[in-house]
Amino acid sequence: MNDENKTKAQLIEKIKNLAKFPSENPNPVLRVTKTGKILYANEASLPLLAKWGSGINELMPDRWLRLIADAFDTSQVLVEEYRFNGRVFSFVITPVEGTDYVNIYVRDISDSKKKEEELRKYRRHLEDLVNERTAQLTASNEQLHDEINQRKIIEEELRGSTEFCFNLLQNSPNPIIVINPDKSIKFVNHTLENLTGFSSAELIGKNPPYPYWREETVEKTNRGFTESLGGKGAVRVEEYFKKKDGECFWVEVTARPVENNEKLKYYIANFVDITERKQAEKALLESETKFRTVFENAGGAIFIADTETGKVSDCNKLAEKLIGRAREEIIGMYQSELHPENETEKYKAKFASHIQKGHVLDFEGEVQHKDGRRIPVYIIAQVMKIEGKKIIVGFFFDVTERKKMEEELQKMEKLETIGVLAGGIAHDFNNLLTGILGNLSLAELFVKPGDKVYDALTRAKKASQHAGQLTQQLLTIIKKFSWKIRKYFSNKVLQIMAVLYNSACPSISRSKSS
Repeated sequence: MNDENKTKAQLIEKIKNLAKFPSENPNPVLRVTKTGKILYANEASLPLLAKWGSGINELMPDRWLRLIADAFDTSQVLVEEYRFNGRVFSFVITPVEGTDYVNIYVRDISDSKKKEEELRKYRRHLEDLVNERTAQLTASNEQLHDEINQRKIIEEELRGSTEFCFNLLQNSPNPIIVINPDKSIKFVNHTLENLTGFSSAELIGKNPPYPYWREETVEKTNRGFTESLGGKGAVRVEEYFKKKDGECFWVEVTARPVENNEKLKYYIANFVDITERKQAEKALLESETKFRTVFENAGGAIFIADTETGKVSDCNKLAEKLIGRAREEIIGMYQSELHPENETEKYKAKFASHIQKGHVLDFEGEVQHKDGRRIPVYIIAQVMKIEGKKIIVGFFFDVTERKKMEEELQKMEKLETIGVLAGGIAHDFNNLLTGILGNLSLAELFVKPGDKVYDALTRAKKASQHAGQLTQQLLTIIKKFSWKIRKYFSNKVLQIMAVLYNSACPSISRSKSS
């Protein structure tokens, strides 16, 4: 009795475990009636039901109704593949004997389908390989006799090819050197012999340092040489070597490893004599240095602008000082921004006109200092073409002092005019006094001393004489003042103006030297 109860309990436990299978199954499990009504669906089935727009006690989509009916009619398990969310699923429709429903077990077979497809492709590939190999073997058998007969011809051609390659290397216009894996020289051609002055007998078999290396740079050259040979693929370096006669030369060395069956056979390198290029680069650098020195130390501020954009591309130190801005701040500014804000359009038009005409332009204008001051300048501008690109170079000379001198000169000229006018008046007045004094002297002859009239004439005469003395003093002062103005003008102003014009506007100073 106990064994029977134990067996019964085990069966009940198995039934319970089986009952858990659908709900715990990670794959969709459905139970559907013969008419297509969904009786049960585990949690994993919910995305499918959402896709179909169905639910418990609702019908399956039409395509499944036909399959379920076929399963009942044939009493056989049917398998149908279904694509969902980019995956492939296998639907196993299993009719349950003695019932009017089927169980549908769903399994994701995307990976297995992919593997099956790969397997099919691999099988096709193997078949292609077998067919190809069979064809190759057939062709090889057919060619075997021909190859035996042609071997002697090939060997002869190989000897000719070897000789051709040797001659090609030997007579190459570029110096060529071949280096063994142990860094000893294996081969040099005639061009390298001519370049270095060392014969092949003096070079072949030599290990670093090679005879054409410079003694003072052996350590550096050897380090670069070792790094170059240790790299993969072609390596390009520039070296400064020495000929047998002591003359030094620059070369660009391109080295490449040559391998056979992944084993290094040797390095082959070719030299390109770049001595002239290096000399040209040095000369260019010196020229640029000289230009920059002249540019920075020119007697005026220099601005360089792009004719297309109107933006400043460079300037010197005096340009920074002139407008009170650093070079980094000036570069990128529009040319018109150098001038007063309210005259932008005026300078834009002048800039455009000058670019169009292209000749040298000189005029007076103003620049805007960063602190807001308007500084008078004399400008000489020229359009130039450098490397196919048009630029405009402007020389700006601060003429503030010259303007002040001109103002002082105008004041002096006004004072001199006033002095001339006053001198003329003084001379006329003096002439009048002469007539008055003469008549007073004549009148004294007709009266006696002691008379009241005589005393009056005497006082009038003294007053006229005093007025004459004042007039003479005024003329003396005017003469001295006028002389001082002329002297200052001739000795100082003209000298200063000449210096200003010669430095600031040479084109005008030559044409208006008078």
